[in-house]
Amino acid sequence: MKHMKTYLMITISSLLALFSCVEKQACSDGVNGTLIEMSVLDGCSWIIQLDAGEKLQPVNLNNFEIEKKNELKVSMVYKEVEAMAGICMVGKMVEISCLKVMN
Repeated sequence: MKHMKTYLMITISSLLALFSCVEKQACSDGVNGTLIEMSVLDGCSWIIQLDAGEKLQPVNLNNFEIEKKNELKVSMVYKEVEAMAGICMVGKMVEISCLKVMN
């Protein structure tokens, strides 16, 4: 019974380590950016500023289970949503298909 508990603890620890490592990896073919809280402006909430300087307004940010913090570094894959217009008017509207928090 003691060996079973040890085996179970090792298995659980290994799985937790595996999934936590996967979460910190960049999205395949993704771009890096920074999450920025913009609620001080009317109609704005969170935007992502890419490392190249371009600003994006994600339409589906709440679909991802991340702890939103100002200046959080992320990796993401997105596509522009041309049929939408945001009232924030900070950058183009995008739909995110992959979003990972970076270290």
